Formats: sequence, structure tokens, C-alpha cells
Amino acid sequence: MNAEHQQLFSLALTTPDHAPVQLFSNDLDEAAERFDIYRNNVRSARVTALRKTFPVLERFLGEDYFAAAAALFVSTQPPTSAALHEYGDGFGEFLLQLPALVSMPWLGEVAQIERARVRAFHAANRLPFALDTSAGDVERQLTVPLIWHPSLTLIRASSPAFALWDSQVNDRLPPSADRWQPENVLIWRQGFELRTESLPVVQCDLLELFKSGRSLNQVAAMSPHGPTEAAAQLGPLITQGCLCRAEVKP
Repeated sequence: MNAEHQQLFSLALTTPDHAPVQLFSNDLDEAAERFDIYRNNVRSARVTALRKTFPVLERFLGEDYFAAAAALFVSTQPPTSAALHEYGDGFGEFLLQLPALVSMPWLGEVAQIERARVRAFHAANRLPFALDTSAGDVERQLTVPLIWHPSLTLIRASSPAFALWDSQVNDRLPPSADRWQPENVLIWRQGFELRTESLPVVQCDLLELFKSGRSLNQVAAMSPHGPTEAAAQLGPLITQGCLCRAEVKP
């Protein structure tokens, strides 16, 4: 199958009532019928991949509505990678374009949490930075450039996204109207454990400063919350494996 035929075949997978019959048989009806079976299998596999990535969204929306929305997403936004665990970017934003869901922007933020969890699970392994206070070079360790662990995602949500997600995962009551407050959510992998936690504002601000590879000393000095508060809040970020040494380019 040459490149032109591959492109035609790929396009036909998401184009209803169209099959590249010239690639298979002169019997148009038979070729179309057989290709429909293949198309349905591909569609089903992609919907299943979305279902596995977004189980909390499925609980909020219900199985039938989720399946219909996922099928519509699959028909308009095919995967860009052969690895189906990479499929699903943009699904939350897609849901908010549906008339029935446009007034529920929190769905998009819950979708971000679920998608980030899958990325964290499959992220590269990197040795987290550990501050060894028993060593004689503590001052040098404070000047080592640090970056986020490859599995880490920080979501600064406009809704109680963590509480909403947690309510479905751990069978808790969702937040009531009087507790409807923005939340910051941290998703990362600590060793082999997938972690999802609500994060204080101070730690969020500190993490943002590490994006470009700054040291502990630099971040403490730059923190808008002051060096004393920064030092206190940096400890949990280090012990929980959120930071790695930045790779030094030769």
C-alpha cells in the first residue's frame, strides 16, 4: 500500500458511508460492508480508550451521554499517535462546545485532571532531587538548578476540580454551593505511586518558579511570600519527589 493509499484508507476510517473499495475488491457492496466492520472496530477501540482515560467524566455524564459524546469526538478528532493512551487531549474542551454542557466549565478542569493522570503514569522515570542535610555540601545543593519531575502537572482551576474528581473516586459528597471555591491540583508520580492532591497557593507559586530551572536559593529569594515561608513550603515539594536536577547541556 503506497502513501496515497494509506492516506485514503486513514481518511475513510472517520468518513461515514465511504470506503476505499478500489483497494480491496471490485464488489463494491462487499468491500463497503467489510470496511464498515473494520471502521466500527476502530471507533469502538477509540471510545474505549476515552472511557478508560476519563472514568470520572463518565460517572458525571452517565454512560449513554458519555458514549455519544466520545463517538462524536472520535469522528472529528482522530488520534495523532499509534499509542491510544496518548489519545484524549482536548476532550474536555470539546465537551464544553456541546450545548447541554456549555454552562459547566468545571467538566473541562476535571478532564484535565484525568488526562494528566494518564500522562503521569506513562511519564519517563527520573531520579527526584533529595536534599541531603547530612552531607557537607548543603550550600552547593541549594544552588543546583531544579526542574519539574517529568510526570508532574499543575492545574490552577477556577472550580473545586479536585473535590469534584475526588467525590467520584472515593465516593464522597461533591462540594456544595457554599464550598464552591477554586482549587489548585497537583498530579505526579512519586516513585511508582500515582498522586493527585490539592495544593496550597504558596506551593503552586513556588513550583511555577522552577519551570525555567532555578535553584532552591533562587526560588526562595524570588518568592512573593518571603524566604521564610518559601523555605517552609519547599520541604514538602522536595520530599514528595516533585523536583529533579535540571540537565546541564554541554
